[in-house]
Amino acid sequence: MKVRRWHILIIIVFMLGFIYGFWIEPNNVQVENVNLTMDHLPTLSREIKFVLFSDLNFGGVGYKEKKIRDIINNQVKPDFILFAGDYFERDFGFGRNTSIADKRAGLQIQDPEVLSDGLDFFTSLKSTYGNL
Repeated sequence: MKVRRWHILIIIVFMLGFIYGFWIEPNNVQVENVNLTMDHLPTLSREIKFVLFSDLNFGGVGYKEKKIRDIINNQVKPDFILFAGDYFERDFGFGRNTSIADKRAGLQIQDPEVLSDGLDFFTSLKSTYGNL
């Protein structure tokens, strides 16, 4: 069977998309500085730095997590860190259909090592006044 050039091109495009989607984009950490001024608040003697942290989908400590920790702790040095959601890849047994009573009762955690590593990672992020 003769392989046509466009078959090879489709395979190459698919592979490039796969590589980008699984290795490049997930490790793309971006810092965006936004200056907010609010007329109804008094002027502060210095600026306050916030870090809004979301969509990490933590699955273990790797390149991305080490880069994030370095950026936050050594470059940005925020006053506050705000966590917006999607911390972990998995739900660890605390899915959408789990009641608060079940959570308090202590469900069996599916992957305690990843959860423990994640909690260690989040507590290693430093800010002047605290993490919210």
